Amino acid sequence: MSSSPPTVEAIIVSFNTRDLLANCLRSIDAHRPGADVAELRVTVVDNGSTDGSADMVSDAFPHVSLINVGRNLGFARANNLAIGRSTSDYVLLLNSDTVLIQDVVGPLLRVLDGDERVAIVGPRLIYPDGEIQTSSETFPTLSFELARVLRQSKLSRLLRPVVDLEAVLSAARGPSFGTADGPRPAEFLWATCWLMRRHDAVALGLFDETYVTYDEDLDVCRRLRNAGRGVALVPDVRLTHVGGRSSTPAGKLRMMRRGRARYYRKHHGALASGMYRVGIGTLERARLARRDRRASFTPDR
Repeated sequence: MSSSPPTVEAIIVSFNTRDLLANCLRSIDAHRPGADVAELRVTVVDNGSTDGSADMVSDAFPHVSLINVGRNLGFARANNLAIGRSTSDYVLLLNSDTVLIQDVVGPLLRVLDGDERVAIVGPRLIYPDGEIQTSSETFPTLSFELARVLRQSKLSRLLRPVVDLEAVLSAARGPSFGTADGPRPAEFLWATCWLMRRHDAVALGLFDETYVTYDEDLDVCRRLRNAGRGVALVPDVRLTHVGGRSSTPAGKLRMMRRGRARYYRKHHGALASGMYRVGIGTLERARLARRDRRASFTPDR
């Protein structure tokens, strides 16, 4: 008598993304794994949306479990809440602005089960037009942060004889590219789509809830590496990710900087965090100010 297939719970945290969420849920239903591969359950954690997201899930997707928390817990706490309630063998953390174009559970499950050291596997992310997203990176360094801020500045041309800023950025972002399709080790994968064993997620404590927003996933990957565990990108499994391409508003950048400063303080100490906040932060604010001035300038006709 054959054993039952494993259970996988897709967990989607949503805040005011009703239409994107509906598209995501429809795509999951269209690309479920075979019944002999896995039993896929879906849970949506609604973080106090005001756009009717919760009602939409209840009305249009009655087979989806809904956790309506009534307020915005944030990404980390909402995922931790759902994982704590889950009884599945595996959890699939999935952003609401993703669209499945194939079964991702089956192939990711095979990779995860093939190596006990690997704790997280994720697909290659693509934009709706098919262009590849840079969703796999090395752990950031202060030199990377400096290169990112200065890459298109006048100062970058002066620094070119001393340091190749583009080479620094390419070294950090290289793992998402290339022609090889087999699984490859990664240091950091965006948590846009992660498949994990639930017992690994529980044992790790998964997301550090002291992160207000951003870089919770970076922190998880770093803690896994410190514990001798691995992360893997599976490039031949592809998932459409709608977000991530548009220019980043100043408010979002401030939240991103807070998350990154928290990461540097936790993993590299107060000095590195201070250098990031004061030095890199000052340069980035100056860059944004120049961008805003250019955007607001209308030449005479």
